[in-house]
Amino acid sequence: MGELLALCYIGGIAEVALISGISHVLFPELAALSYDIFKRPQGKWASA
Repeated sequence: MGELLALCYIGGIAEVALISGISHVLFPELAALSYDIFKRPQGKWASA
C-alpha cells in the first residue's frame, strides 16, 4: 500500500511540474523521502 501511495504522490508532483513548466519541482530525493514516509510512518524521519 505504501508503494502505491508513494507512486501516486510522485506522479502528482511530476504532473504539476509538466503542466506548470517548472522542472525544478522534480527533486530526485523527494521520491526516496516519500517512499520512506509511506512505508515507515514511525521511522527515523518522524523523530527529526
